[in-house]
Amino acid sequence: MSAIRVRGLHRGYGPITVLSDLSMTVVQADGQNVRPVKIDEFQIGVAETYDVVVTPGAQQAYTLAAES
Repeated sequence: MSAIRVRGLHRGYGPITVLSDLSMTVVQADGQNVRPVKIDEFQIGVAETYDVVVTPGAQQAYTLAAES
């Protein structure tokens, strides 16, 4: 299965944490390309955006959750 790019942005109040049951690789922060970093979770502050790439291993449902 091919890689999927996901953009997370925060327009609310207070930080949120993004969790996934897939390994994620951050490729962009606030519109700027960054050195790719593999992560399992990340926090998004107010007005921040992050682009992550995920590569599903099998054709099934995966979880991407955000909590504050």
